[in-house]
Amino acid sequence: MLIALVVANLIAIGSDGAEIALMDRLIAGERVTDGEIQANDNRQMVIGLILVALWLVAAVVFIRWFHAAYRNLRAFGLELRFRPGWSIGAWFVPFFNLWRPKQIANDIWRGSDPNLPRHLDPWSRPIPPLLGLWWAAWIASILVSRGAFRSSLSASTAEEFRTAAVVDIVGLTIEIAAAVLAIAFVRRATARQEGRAARLELTPTAAPALEAA
Repeated sequence: MLIALVVANLIAIGSDGAEIALMDRLIAGERVTDGEIQANDNRQMVIGLILVALWLVAAVVFIRWFHAAYRNLRAFGLELRFRPGWSIGAWFVPFFNLWRPKQIANDIWRGSDPNLPRHLDPWSRPIPPLLGLWWAAWIASILVSRGAFRSSLSASTAEEFRTAAVVDIVGLTIEIAAAVLAIAFVRRATARQEGRAARLELTPTAAPALEAA
């Protein structure tokens, strides 16, 4: 789903580029037909709806994996710092969702170390830059995308629509980076959990969910 989202974002960037070219023609005083404007609006609307649908599905699948990966830490002999339900609920609590999911992601990484002794508290162990980069890109993509959405809603001139499209391209590019980093996190964390389960001679409690993301 994350890969599909990356592809859809690339298509959306191309669509924004087409809108910018159309707005440039209007700004330059060239003749633009009503049909061209309507076709542009229809294309942007369809791509926007597809993106929203993909984001919703990707979010459900990712959070399902996130919850399964966090819950597995108990099977690895670790005492969780937070209740397992927070691996789902933390994404939906305003302001709290700016840091608690990242804390849980850190714990998933730390607690999944195949070489971690069974009863060692790992929560102060270092984490790789990957997690920080992913989270920074995720927060930045939300902020920029919201700015682009507000700009498009308030736009009334060709110049304003062009600016909104440029901002949207920036937001989509950051979203692509966040999705790619999320893919790397999912794959590496899953591999670590599989390695730890093998070392402890366990079967992860939600292997299908881990594979689903």
